[in-house]
Amino acid sequence: MQWRFYDLATGVMRTRLFSGDEATARMNAPQDHGMVPAGDLDPLSQRVDVSAKPLEDGSLPVIDYQPPAPEDTDLLAWTWDEKARRWVSQPTEQALKLARVRELQDAIEAREAAQARPLREMIIALVDGKAAPEAKAKLVAIEADVAALRAEIADEARQP
Repeated sequence: MQWRFYDLATGVMRTRLFSGDEATARMNAPQDHGMVPAGDLDPLSQRVDVSAKPLEDGSLPVIDYQPPAPEDTDLLAWTWDEKARRWVSQPTEQALKLARVRELQDAIEAREAAQARPLREMIIALVDGKAAPEAKAKLVAIEADVAALRAEIADEARQP
């Protein structure tokens, strides 16, 4: 049989299961902990009601429980999802802003990587004493794209 240990003061269950007979489970229960058959219990959204009167079988009732929220950070805020019965993280405005800047930086790097071929073409043309208008046009277009992306990054930085 499987068991869950719970804190006798709060009723909060441990997430790990103990497998064995009842006597062995009692011997292995941590100090100041009781035990209940694991069944379909969810230790992340249920707890033993240690303030209730025992049921007919001597056990205590199990009730729904919303544990304390994890601490918010600069990048994550936590909200309780009633349907999932879990704390769910949501990115903060700062996290979304950082993600947007990373996307813009990735786009800049992709465009700058595309400069290699037109640069080669221009260098070869210059060495041969020729013009390379198509290569120059590609470089000018890439530079315009990069400038626009850098302006977007600057706009992101100015926003609180």
